[in-house]
Amino acid sequence: MNNMKRVIFVGLHYKSDYKALDSFTKSGKVIDAIIEKLPNECIKTNLYDTDFLPSDNNYRDTLAVEWHHTWSPYPDDIIVLLGSLVHNGFINRNNGIVIKVPHPAIRGSENKIAEYIDRIVNEITNI
Repeated sequence: MNNMKRVIFVGLHYKSDYKALDSFTKSGKVIDAIIEKLPNECIKTNLYDTDFLPSDNNYRDTLAVEWHHTWSPYPDDIIVLLGSLVHNGFINRNNGIVIKVPHPAIRGSENKIAEYIDRIVNEITNI
């Protein structure tokens, strides 16, 4: 691997027939716009590898630990947690640099969305 940090986006997905942060969704389109502005290798993931939102806290914790086994973040990877449900559900194992940002399915004008994209790109590139 080169010296450039990977950026791992972590969303919360529980819809069948869609990939993590799928480009067909509003959130996925926003993340795609962020990725286009980054030179890093970028990975789109979901915290829970399910087609439903788990309600049991123990099961959520198990799935959050499994996320680490699946993605094996390096110490210098940038892990971008998208939204408060992911912020609260993510188990930080001190693998990677974790940043918490608002959920990308923001509502509003194109300017507001562009500001969100630029803010996240700046936060990632300034690490």
